[in-house]
Amino acid sequence: MVVKYTLLQPHCFAYGGFDIQMLQTSDAIQESGVNIAKLDPWSRDHSFDILHCWGLGFSHYENYFWAKKSGKKLVATILMHDIDSALANLKFKVSALISKQRIMKGMLQMPDEIVVVNEGQADICNHYYKVNAAKIHVIPNVVNEIFFDAHPQNLMDYVLTTGNVCRRKNQLTLARACVQLGIRLVIIGKVMQGEEDYGKMLKRFTAQHPDLLTWVAELKENSIELINYYKSCRVFALPSFVEQQPISALEAAVLQKPLVLAKRPYANQKFYRPACLVDPGSITAVAEGLLKAWQHGRRYIPHDGPLQECRKQNIGANYKKLYENLFI
Repeated sequence: MVVKYTLLQPHCFAYGGFDIQMLQTSDAIQESGVNIAKLDPWSRDHSFDILHCWGLGFSHYENYFWAKKSGKKLVATILMHDIDSALANLKFKVSALISKQRIMKGMLQMPDEIVVVNEGQADICNHYYKVNAAKIHVIPNVVNEIFFDAHPQNLMDYVLTTGNVCRRKNQLTLARACVQLGIRLVIIGKVMQGEEDYGKMLKRFTAQHPDLLTWVAELKENSIELINYYKSCRVFALPSFVEQQPISALEAAVLQKPLVLAKRPYANQKFYRPACLVDPGSITAVAEGLLKAWQHGRRYIPHDGPLQECRKQNIGANYKKLYENLFI
């Protein structure tokens, strides 16, 4: 059984949590004993059994089509937008009739198996995209073993947030909330392409409050320096407007840090409970949530049990089983 892996877009144009996850999952699958390698689009060698596509977008249409035409088994690991309001539901229905979602619905009938990261995503895939529930699988994101193996470290009085700097992840509101409280905040992450104006606003604000706000432009994922910031923080916060299963919050949860997350569907997953949930559009609400976690941290530390599902060996074993079942 030979598996070829392919990505949605070149990493030189966009690189974030989903892309990091794709590579870490590939390593986990390989360590489980599966012969898996990156697909070379310039190669004419078609001696493989499974094409595994990461992401859902128009750029994968030809991959899906030709994989099926060539008799390959097709697996897709995808992220889907939450449809959590009447307006979102209406937009989806209109788009499913005349626009993008119409094509997406057709595409999702092609894979033999589809992987999503949580039950909510599975429900959307089944209910809105009409994918047979039997071929939808929930496999969470990988948390690197370095986080599970980490030893306790002396706490320092700061809030930590990590991830690409962008409007969606809402770092500026978090910074304003911390300044309002007089609590130190450490931001780790580079400015996402296309979000340069937002990055400039955050840079100006951090410069105005150097005693409270520290911005570390970028650290390599799973590095010792990064994990030390996690280990020392008093609270981890991510009041992001939209997420599916943020790895940064999983990493903080594994290290048993109190979590402050946005009151959005992604925060209701078992891996994050009982995080303190806040309205991401309100500086006051974010500040109130931060203060609760700062003063009563133990109430907002996630339960350790479910997080074991995110260990590398478990993710690799789940994908291996999924691949093997394609040929039964």
